[in-house]
Amino acid sequence: MIRFVPDEWAEAILRPLAMAAPNGGIYVEIMAPDLRFVFVACAVLLVLLSRPGRRAIREAAIVPLTVYGVAVFVIWLWTSGNGRYFIPGLLLAGPLLIGWLYRSTLSRSMRITLGGLMLAVQCWAVWQTSPWDAWSQTAWISPTGFQVAVDERGKVEPATYVTLTSPTYSIIAPQFSHNARWINLDALQGKRRPSDDAAVRGLLGTSRHLVLVTPAESAEARSGSDDELVAAFNLRLQGEGLSISRFSDCRMLPSASMRPRVPIRLTRGNDVVELGPVGFWLCDMKYDASAIRPAPQMPEMIASLVAQIERACPRFFPSGRSQATVLQDMTIVNYPGTDMKLYAEVNGDVSYLYYRALNPVQLAKAGVLLPDSQAWCGNVQGRSGAPWSRGL
Repeated sequence: MIRFVPDEWAEAILRPLAMAAPNGGIYVEIMAPDLRFVFVACAVLLVLLSRPGRRAIREAAIVPLTVYGVAVFVIWLWTSGNGRYFIPGLLLAGPLLIGWLYRSTLSRSMRITLGGLMLAVQCWAVWQTSPWDAWSQTAWISPTGFQVAVDERGKVEPATYVTLTSPTYSIIAPQFSHNARWINLDALQGKRRPSDDAAVRGLLGTSRHLVLVTPAESAEARSGSDDELVAAFNLRLQGEGLSISRFSDCRMLPSASMRPRVPIRLTRGNDVVELGPVGFWLCDMKYDASAIRPAPQMPEMIASLVAQIERACPRFFPSGRSQATVLQDMTIVNYPGTDMKLYAEVNGDVSYLYYRALNPVQLAKAGVLLPDSQAWCGNVQGRSGAPWSRGL
């Protein structure tokens, strides 16, 4: 996973400053601005710019501790850049800051005042981007956290629930029957061992009630008929011997947690349609081991385009480390280790989407890879550059 690893030397050097930005996806997934490393750099400069300060640090224990902190910081950026593996370094920032302030030639009252101001600014930054009572971009709604209007059947039926998405939304599982079982098929894409197949078929074959769980969009947002939706689900499920008979086997559970904070409206001709509730589709399925079919293969034109993209940008599209889902009108190629996805349409249009970006970026048109492939490889939308200059 290279989610937090800097792409360039400049980005690595600016990481202490970038960590102060109120953006998510810098060194942890959530917005957690940390100004302490910037404050430490300012305190060091304050000491080094004064002659008495330079003399005072020659015998100070703060110097080897700072060298150790810098070394740990460099190793951290080189290996992962992920804050969860940098807890010792994060704990070291506070003592380093106070230590360098103490070594400055400022008066005692001024040092105390500066230390208090820095603490106040850091607390204010955390308060402004509070990570509590939230899961990703969703408010944590009492009393269930991630809210879903689970019906009585879901609360009592000991079904086996099958999910196809990443994230798996396993956070909703405690609201269903405690006797229910859950399995995510998305995590099993790609190379599977025989033992994996045996475990999946054993679970599906011994389950009396099989239910597909997948995020649901409002009826107004869906394009295509109910039969097309069922056909798309069955195409994805056929590799496991699962199928949905008809759309009437599906029901929707609304979720207040998945509702957009700002109402979304679509323009249909002269009419403006506001999208209705969103939540999860729950569709009854049947299992037939004899109906297992190999997953559909990627169309030849799409496979060629994907191979060209992987050769042009192996850092973000590594060959042999992808998971491909072939649908009726589109092929989705997922690269879990780089948080990238390719969306390839049957007409040869291909776009990529980084997990922190809102909009896809087109890479190919009508089966032809667009020029300047190295340019987009070094300027990934949603990732490249300083946090305040990243496009979405």
